[in-house]
Amino acid sequence: MKQLFSLTLAAGIALAALSLAAVAQSQPAPQEAQASVPATTYRSAFAGYRPAAEDDATPDQTWRALNEKVGKAGGHMGMMKMEGHKKDGHKMPMDKPSPQPAPQPAPQHQHEGH
Repeated sequence: MKQLFSLTLAAGIALAALSLAAVAQSQPAPQEAQASVPATTYRSAFAGYRPAAEDDATPDQTWRALNEKVGKAGGHMGMMKMEGHKKDGHKMPMDKPSPQPAPQPAPQHQHEGH
């Protein structure tokens, strides 16, 4: 197993060295002052920019409309009951609250009175 790993590693290193050598031969050396340089191109970051669609409603109107929708549904948990909302298989007891465990007394500090 070690020999197979060693052979695979050696083959990978050899292939990497060959590919680096091929790239080095196709590019001129950095110290060659007369080497040809490929033409530069400029592409603006805004070339494909499309502005966002403007809403007729102002942000406060949008917020108020959404707040009213949540209020009519019965709050955030009411939104879960609305038609079209999927729970993806999760069961949530929305009709009855879960029982709260009885509070436990705080443990006494064992070094009191010293």
